[in-house]
Amino acid sequence: MKKYVWLLIAAAFAVAVLAMVGCRPAETPAASPSPSPTVTPTPDTNCPKVVSTVVEKAYGTDGTNFKITVTFDEPIVSGCIEDPSKWSITVKNSGRKDKEITKNDGVVVNGVSLSPDLKKAIVKAAVTEKITYAVLYAVYDTVTGDVYEYYGTVKKDFSGLICSEDDAKRYADPGLEADLGIGAGKDLVGYTITNVSAPTVADTVVWKLEGCVVCDELGYCCCDYSDSDCCLEPTCPTCVEECPLGSAGQCPQ
Repeated sequence: MKKYVWLLIAAAFAVAVLAMVGCRPAETPAASPSPSPTVTPTPDTNCPKVVSTVVEKAYGTDGTNFKITVTFDEPIVSGCIEDPSKWSITVKNSGRKDKEITKNDGVVVNGVSLSPDLKKAIVKAAVTEKITYAVLYAVYDTVTGDVYEYYGTVKKDFSGLICSEDDAKRYADPGLEADLGIGAGKDLVGYTITNVSAPTVADTVVWKLEGCVVCDELGYCCCDYSDSDCCLEPTCPTCVEECPLGSAGQCPQ
């Protein structure tokens, strides 16, 4: 009899404990996510592409007066792109006396380097045009008090690109007072250049890589790269050639 009494007491105690503490349902373990199917990326089999060319003035002790920055769409590998002899550069302007200046008559490539990310080639170059100015000038003779007119020619180099109205004015009249050879006892009254006018458009610089292979890091290669840019100041991003000069550097409509 005592045994059953103790069993009843133990059962009553267990019911009381459950009533006070409560019963938490068993936790269902989180389902493991199904593995996503592996997608194999399509390999890039394209060789590097030129995405932009920027031409601007730049100066250096080596005679550099402009630079070209060529940007590719990915890092490049090339054993020849830093060789200046592989770059053919032409400066074009319909308003110059020499409308197309090449490495044969005034363009020099001084050096080529790659940017740290290997996406840009920076070309340092110089352009010089040899010009013969035809000049009509008047001279005052301080002894006789008379004014005389003369015709003559002056040979002078014009260095650098024409990128602004100021450049164009300097091209048309570089300042010839010291070059006319006015003797003692005479004063220069004035002069007019009769065969050179100020260009109305900015220079266009055209570059080509000749006999040079350019690859990406996967070994896909191309050659015969070329592009061009207009050096208009301020820059006109939509203008490529014959960009009109103006105080605001406006783009052609």
